[in-house]
This record gives sequence, structure tokens and C-alpha cells, in this order.
Amino acid sequence: MKNFIVIITILVLAFSIFVLFMQTNIKEASTAEVIKNAFEITGADIVSSEVYIHGTVAAENLAYEDGCERLSTDIILGCGGDAANTVPVFNSIDTDISCGTETNYIIDDNRRILISILRDMLKSAHEAYYLTISLVDVSPEPALSESIAGIDRVLEKYNVAHEANISLVGSLNGQMEDWELENLCSRVFESIRADRVEGINDDGLISVSAFSPVIKDAISVDGKRVNVNLASRYNSYEGKTYIWLATPVITTEY
Repeated sequence: MKNFIVIITILVLAFSIFVLFMQTNIKEASTAEVIKNAFEITGADIVSSEVYIHGTVAAENLAYEDGCERLSTDIILGCGGDAANTVPVFNSIDTDISCGTETNYIIDDNRRILISILRDMLKSAHEAYYLTISLVDVSPEPALSESIAGIDRVLEKYNVAHEANISLVGSLNGQMEDWELENLCSRVFESIRADRVEGINDDGLISVSAFSPVIKDAISVDGKRVNVNLASRYNSYEGKTYIWLATPVITTEY
């Protein structure tokens, strides 16, 4: 009897350590890795991904000559762009409403980045610049973590307070039944221990928001914390079911 109790105790302890180990690994993984791994559970082929970042840059950090252009170039280099050989083309903005620069740069065959650094001229000249970055990748294996890490290093150098939105889009052949989509949604959320917050099912469009404790950031929607958004729509013309998965929310049209 004592041996049996000892064995049971050892098994329970081993299981507890395994669960703790798995949870720790999930928590230590980057948000990009978490959302990408969750998307793989859908079985969908990745069509595109987007890293969208918005933040503010103190005016004094861009007060030197060509400050906006330098920051944009550094961001492009941080993403792996070859700005030395393919010089970015900057569109200067100087109106009564705003001033700054915008650039749309092709990094490689799969990635392009749009950067906007603008200051609201209706406010004080010492107000911060508003920064937005949209990095779109159409490769089947986007390097989300590496791209975000590269951008983060640059923004930290410029003391830019910022937030990121990560989204993945993929497709599955054929039209999925409601129960199949429900099963898919459940498996994705279970993989990141997410609890559903709210959702809609309207004329072929399914969109569900949830909260996952393994993703550190969240937004408030009607007083509820949300940091995961999954959507699905069938495209009858292509005969495919499209899947969107994002954190904290889907920002593209679906």
C-alpha cells in the first residue's frame, strides 16, 4: 500500500512539473510566436501577415536635420532592408494640418513596409510625432518575431512608446460547416488557454474575441479585456474559407 501511494505521489509530482514547464515555456514565448503557433492549429495555408505598430516620438528626438528620414531608414534596416543600395523614397508632408514624412519601401520579394511619421500642426510645435508602421509579409513562413525584434530595437533607441498589432491570414480549400469552424475555434483558443469574450455569426461571417493569459497585452472592449481575435469567411468565388487570427484585434477588412 505504501509503495502504491509513493508511486501515485511521484506521478502527480511529475505531471505537475510537466504542466508548470509547459506553461512557463508558453509565457516565455514572444507574442508573435504564440499567435503564429496558434494559427498553425487551424491547418490553413498562410496567405499574408501584418505587423502594425503605432506610437509617439518626442519632437526633440527628431529635431536634427532629416530626423524623420533617419528614423524611417533605421526601421527599414532593422527589418532587414538594404537601404544602402536601395535608398528609400520619402514623401515629405508639410501642410497646415501636419508635417513629417511617409515612405512605402519594398524590403524583398515578400515584404513591404509603410512608415508614417507625422506631427499635428494644429497643436504646439513641441508636440510629439505620431508614428505608424505597417509591415506586410506574403511569404508562407513569415519571420514575425525577428521583424518585431528588429523594429523594437530601433524604437527603443529613439525612446518611442509604442504598441503592436499582429495578424495572420490563411485559407482552407472548400467551405467549412459551422460545427467544423466551432471545433477549429475551440482548438485554437485551448492552445493558448483563451476564454471567449464575445462573438458574432452573421451571414457566413464568424468573428470571436477572447482573452488569453499567455499574451501579456490586452485592450478593453465594453469593459472586458480582449487580446485575441479570430474570424472566418467563405469566399464562394475562390471556393476557399479564409481564416484571420490577430492580437489584440483584427485591423484589416474581412
